[in-house]
Amino acid sequence: MERRGFLKQSLSAVALGVASRSSRGEYAAGSARSVDPDHLHRDAIVFDTYGKLYLEDFHKGQVDAIVDGIGIEEIFRSDAREGIIDPPDVGKNICDSLFDGPDVVKRVLQRVDEILDQSVRRHPDSVELALRSSDVKRIAEAGKIAVIPMLNAGWIDNDLAVLRMYHRMGIRVFALTHIAAFDWVDSSGELNPKTGLSDFGREVVRECNRIGMLMDVSHASDQAFWDTIRTSSKPIIATHFGCRALCYVQRNLTDDMLRALAKNGGVVGIFTVPSYLDTKALNDMMKTRFLPDYTDRDLRLARQYSDSWEIAAAMRNTLDSHSYTGKTICLPSTLSWTTSTMPSKWPGSTTWRSPPTTNPSRAWKTDPSGRT
Repeated sequence: MERRGFLKQSLSAVALGVASRSSRGEYAAGSARSVDPDHLHRDAIVFDTYGKLYLEDFHKGQVDAIVDGIGIEEIFRSDAREGIIDPPDVGKNICDSLFDGPDVVKRVLQRVDEILDQSVRRHPDSVELALRSSDVKRIAEAGKIAVIPMLNAGWIDNDLAVLRMYHRMGIRVFALTHIAAFDWVDSSGELNPKTGLSDFGREVVRECNRIGMLMDVSHASDQAFWDTIRTSSKPIIATHFGCRALCYVQRNLTDDMLRALAKNGGVVGIFTVPSYLDTKALNDMMKTRFLPDYTDRDLRLARQYSDSWEIAAAMRNTLDSHSYTGKTICLPSTLSWTTSTMPSKWPGSTTWRSPPTTNPSRAWKTDPSGRT
């Protein structure tokens, strides 16, 4: 089947699934032709499953809820392109969390405070923290945006008490890993000698189930994904993924993974990074200087500074803050935009009405000052 036809049918299927579960509308599942995407978008509770909060764009796009990713700094030790297409070498150190031990918890606490201050505390009339599913519906019906805080990786210093503390602070989604592996779980870009979840990793999964922390398997290795599915007694989610059958990237989901997530009751968020959706865009990215620039920057900063806090401050003032400002970003098919002039309505499709939020996960910045 032609790719565009496949995507059209997929979007119709998604529309039917959402319509049949709409919390505010009165749609019933039927033929795709019976669903008006414009009305569906207005009546359903619309989530950005992984992003940053941009109030003006969200209001224009009628986005009701966001899983707001909270991350701390990581540092590349070797070529950032390793592990993207081909599996990484087992045991090779590609990326590290910049902080460890008590410092990693302190840095997470700082970031949680920053994010909640930027969103919830500064905009009480527009934004509200959602700590349970009933909150999302109530907040959306009040015309506000529901913010669901998410920790981007398992920075818990190997301590379940820290995980519980994050939950009490309001974190409700917990990604097992990002690029750097932990000794209890490996990532799609960095494999431990014994891949998947360790015994402690399985304890983390069970504790998340017990306290009501939703787990995100984005960036987890294939084996870690399967270990999590088999260990968890609750649904899990994949907040930002592509499909490996359409674009062969290690961290994209295989068809078997998609089926397993559906059986588990989980949800997959398809993200809008072109290089994870389209093979040509992937090949183009692998040929550019963008990813090697990240590695060069990190190695230079590691030589220049010995203190992790100084490296983190320098990172925020270098490549991350300006690398994509004003550049054109192209998606497969007809969708394109520039980061300096984001449209308020998608060209060519009423189904994708809301502009994508720009955020570190998508490596796009619109603010030349470097604010994220």
